[in-house]
Order: sequence, then C-alpha cells, then structure tokens
Amino acid sequence: KSLAISNDKFVSELEANLEKMYNEGKFDSLIEEIVNLQTTFTFNNVSEMKLATNLINGSFAKTLGYYQANDGGSSYYKIREITESDTTDEMFLIEITDTNLVAELLIGEKLNVRQVGIKGLSSIDVTLPLTTVLSKGLNVYFPKGTYTISSPIVLNSHKLIGDSTGETIIKYDNVSHNELFNSYNLENLEIKNITF
Repeated sequence: KSLAISNDKFVSELEANLEKMYNEGKFDSLIEEIVNLQTTFTFNNVSEMKLATNLINGSFAKTLGYYQANDGGSSYYKIREITESDTTDEMFLIEITDTNLVAELLIGEKLNVRQVGIKGLSSIDVTLPLTTVLSKGLNVYFPKGTYTISSPIVLNSHKLIGDSTGETIIKYDNVSHNELFNSYNLENLEIKNITF
C-alpha cells in the first residue's frame, strides 16, 4: 500500500512538473533535445554539416561523402563541445560554424583516406593531409587512384591497404625512393595492393 502511495505521489509530481514546463515554454525544447540526442543527423557532405543549426552536444551526424554524396568519404561523427586543448583540422575534428561545437570523426577498423578529404588525383599534392593521417597510427585504406607526395613522410601506421584491383599508386615527386619514409618500423608495417 505504501508503495502504491509513493508511486501515485511520483506520478502526480511528474505530471505537475511537466505541466509547469509546458506553461513556461520549456517542454518543447526538452522534447527537441531528447529527439536530437536520439537521432543521427544526415548531411550530403562535410560543408553542409558545418553549417547545421540543429546539432547539439552529444548528438551524432553522418555525412554521405566528404565533398559530395557518394564520393567514398561517408563518415559518422560525434558532436561535442570544443575544449581549450582541441585543434580543429577539418579532417578528424571539424568546427561547426557559429557554435562552440565540433564534429569528431568516428573511426572504425581502418580509415578510408576519402573520409578526411584526400583524393586520389595525381595532380593534387597530398603530403600534408597524408602526414596527419599517417601520424595517427591507424590502419589506412587508399581507394584506387594516384596519391602524390612531394616530401618524405613519417609513417606510424600499421597497415597501408590499397584497392584490391591493384590500382592504388603512391607517386613521389622530388623525393628519392630511399627518403620516401623518414621513419617507420618494418616489423609492424604491412603494405598491401599499393604501388610506389
């Protein structure tokens, strides 16, 4: 009997609090926040996500591509508040425009370089973004294409995996073959389906 009374009291207090929130105009914002936390917002690309006004701390976002939908750079992000120690890089940590929020890239078993905007076009020098990616110690997948680098890179990754068709090329200009990688541990390095 006392349990039933306390349950009735709880329900009564809950109803009173919900009614008070509704009368103060706070109920709709509470429902919106709950929905936002339970929803993964989908955007065509990173630029569209950066301009979003409906993202909140703790929500999740998905892009269908990095530059445009279906470009191979589809990714998931956790939205969180930016901290003093954060450095946005437009790859792993992306600032949401006009907010104190960032989108942090969620990485699975391996990182597809297109998820961070690296294209396999021989005319584009990818030395700087590729250096950032390889410094993370991730398993890295390169879709077919030609990735041009113009200076030695430090390699901390465990696996570099190319497209299974064998059409992944890392082209190095102004770098000798011996200088290609400044630092790497051959014992932990696996390179598959990549032509240098």
